Amino acid sequence: MKKAFSLLAVLVFVLSLGFFYKIFVQDYEQEKNYPSSLTIIIPPKTSAKAIGNLLEKEGIISSQEIFYWSLRLRALGNQLRSGEYHFPERRSLKSVIEKLRRGDVVYHRLTLAEGLTSREIILLVQREEKLQGDVANTILEGSLLPETYTFFRGESRQNIVSQMKKSMEKTLSDLWERYQSKTSLKTKEEVLILASIVEKETALEKERPHIAAVFLNRLKKGMPLQTDPTVIYAFEVLEQKPFERTLTRDDLKVSSPYNTYLIQGLPPGPICHPGKASLEAVLNPLESDDLFFVADGTGGHVFSKTYKEHAQNHNQWRKIKKKKNMVTPK
Repeated sequence: MKKAFSLLAVLVFVLSLGFFYKIFVQDYEQEKNYPSSLTIIIPPKTSAKAIGNLLEKEGIISSQEIFYWSLRLRALGNQLRSGEYHFPERRSLKSVIEKLRRGDVVYHRLTLAEGLTSREIILLVQREEKLQGDVANTILEGSLLPETYTFFRGESRQNIVSQMKKSMEKTLSDLWERYQSKTSLKTKEEVLILASIVEKETALEKERPHIAAVFLNRLKKGMPLQTDPTVIYAFEVLEQKPFERTLTRDDLKVSSPYNTYLIQGLPPGPICHPGKASLEAVLNPLESDDLFFVADGTGGHVFSKTYKEHAQNHNQWRKIKKKKNMVTPK
C-alpha cells in the first residue's frame, strides 16, 4: 500500500512537472499564428495583472493567468513598460513579454519641411495628436533643423522641439567647422540668416549654391540683397499672420529691418528654418560672378552678371508670365 502510494506520488509529480514544463516553458516559447496583428496602448502605472487582462481581452495572449505566473516565475512583473505596442500575427508569450520588458514601443514620424517659419512649426507640432503637452510660443526663427523626427505616443511636444533644436545646433556647428576657413561670413548666425533666404528663394536643391553665390557677391560689393522673401517675412512680422496675397511694388517700400530692398547687408535674423542643403550652399557656394537672377518660368532661375542682362531676362520672364495668365477663348 505504501509502495503504491509512493508510486502514485511520483507519477503525480512527473505529470505535474510535465504539465508545468508544457505550460510555462514549451507553450511560453512556442510561436502561434493569431488572426491578425494588433496594436494596443498600455497606460502608465498599469499593474502586471491589469496588463495581462488587457492583453487577453484584446486577443494578444490566450491566458492572462499563464501570462501573470510566467512573469512571477521569472521575476519580471515590475519590468513591464507602458506605451503603444504593435504585435505581429505570429507571436509567442515570450515575445510579447520581452517586447513589454524592453519597451519596444511604436514610433511615429513627424516631418519638418524646409522653409517653415516658427509660427508654422508651432501649429504643426500642436496638431500632432499623439504628442502631449504644450510647446513654447517663442521658438527662435531658424533654430530648428527641418528633417523627419521619430517619437512615441505620449511624448511631450517640448521634447521633440528640443530634439529639433539640438539637430540644428549640431548640423550648423559641424558645417561651420568644415567650411569656416572658406567663407566670407563672420558668424554662424550670419550663415543661418543667409541660408534662410536661400531656402525661401528656390525649391531646387541644385540651384541653392548658385543663389547663395549671388547673395554673397552682392554682400561683398555692398549691394542690397533685394530679395522678395524678406519683404514677405517683414509683413508677417508686422501683421502677425501669414502673407497670402501677391507682392506689389508698393510692398517693397515697407519700413522694416527685414526689408532687404531698403537695408544694406543681412536682415537682423533668419526668415525661416533652413535645411542642411541651404546651410551648406551658403558655406560652400558655386564659384560665380553673377549678381542677379530671375524666375525662368519652369520653377528655376536665369542668372546674370550685369544689370543689362538681368533686365533682358526680366522682360523675358514678364512675357512668360503674361502668356501663362492669358485665357484661351473657347
